[in-house]
Amino acid sequence: MTSPQAPKTQWQSLFSNRGFPFFFAAMFVSLFGTGMNFAGVTLYVLAKTHSTVQVSLTVVLLTLPRLLVPPFGGVLTDRADRRYLSIILDLGRAAIVAAAALLAWRGSLELWQLYGMVLLLGVGFAIYWSSSLALLQEVIPPPQLVSANSAVLIAVQGGMLVAGGLVGFVYERAGLAGILAIDGATYALSALCFYLLRRGYFPPRVSALPTLFSTVRLS
Repeated sequence: MTSPQAPKTQWQSLFSNRGFPFFFAAMFVSLFGTGMNFAGVTLYVLAKTHSTVQVSLTVVLLTLPRLLVPPFGGVLTDRADRRYLSIILDLGRAAIVAAAALLAWRGSLELWQLYGMVLLLGVGFAIYWSSSLALLQEVIPPPQLVSANSAVLIAVQGGMLVAGGLVGFVYERAGLAGILAIDGATYALSALCFYLLRRGYFPPRVSALPTLFSTVRLS
């Protein structure tokens, strides 16, 4: 006679959803890279200009798109496959950061180029955040969404926290070029996690959630 299996805990049940571990990993590594980037750029601008005003400008350029872009990004989120959209945003940000890393490694990175990078990353993050949270609703059944959102916040804050603890050591040894190279690699890894999350194309306006849940589990 076999003994009855112990019921799964809430977290075990959450991570038993096929795509969620990949989603969690994508958010962690992506925000780790974002945290490294923001801290590294801040240190670089302060060291180069000795101006708190210039540092504040980087914060403005990073934050302003989050206020202006979401209404337009919501159109993409409602019309495109959110997994593909997240992958494209990750790869696009990886390309931007890699180009800046190359310029920094050559010693030819200008402040206006750095500010342009920060602005583009702010635009990309504004769309990425809304599309990824919308994608979460396609990966997790509705009864588990509260727990899933809590886990995603852990991934986000955990990634930023680890980045804050390591960025000083990395910056001292590899400089801004090393920081940006790591950031680009994390975006590429995040894109890979989203690619592995599920199979197939799911237009948001066509696919019904219950059908999607069953499709994801069977794929």
